Amino acid sequence: MVYLISYDLYEKPETSYDKLFDAIKSYTDYCHPLKSQWFIASIKNATEIYNSLTPYIMKNDRLFVNEITSNRFGWLSSEDVEWLNKHGA
Repeated sequence: MVYLISYDLYEKPETSYDKLFDAIKSYTDYCHPLKSQWFIASIKNATEIYNSLTPYIMKNDRLFVNEITSNRFGWLSSEDVEWLNKHGA
């Protein structure tokens, strides 16, 4: 399954979100199409993915995980569309 991870991060200058990005990249099959969005392919469900990422955000941040289907439309790079097509989304 393919999931979209979306977030708004209210980063303070002394705070780094590298650990959040590393946690997303730990899913090994990922795509970063937009500044605040990632696609990942995973056998985990949305709740499990969300729970794996929440330790790396602050209380005022926003995080949303949802499954992507082939019923989608938008304008992304050809590489991003290829990634989605490869994973059946």
